[in-house]
Amino acid sequence: MRRYARFAQSQFEQLTGFEYSIRENGAIAGGIGLYYLDWGSRTGHIGYWLAPGARGRGLITRATAALTTHAFGELTLHRLEIRCVVENAKSRAVAERLGYTLEGILKEAYLLHGRFRDLALYAMLPEHWVPPLR
Repeated sequence: MRRYARFAQSQFEQLTGFEYSIRENGAIAGGIGLYYLDWGSRTGHIGYWLAPGARGRGLITRATAALTTHAFGELTLHRLEIRCVVENAKSRAVAERLGYTLEGILKEAYLLHGRFRDLALYAMLPEHWVPPLR
């Protein structure tokens, strides 16, 4: 945990990534972040996770929508990507629910639990972003 905290702090200091906690009733329920920020190209990746007990209530969808709006607004990014393990239907559903476009499958692009996994690559451009109504 300390190593990850140092990594997150380093990303923040270098402006290459930002981590946010998702809280429900004051407790951390998950996390979301902007990663691989390339300020020259104005691109970044969104990643997220949620504790099992906090799933199924739209927390990640709302957090991803808010972060997308922030990234295209205040941060003036031009392209956002969400990459999900192909078998992770719930993570993929978040991107699809928000209107991100599936651009393709990256073959064996992510090592998870000792095995290379395919990633679904979703992307959004600001002119296609329609924030969901609350």
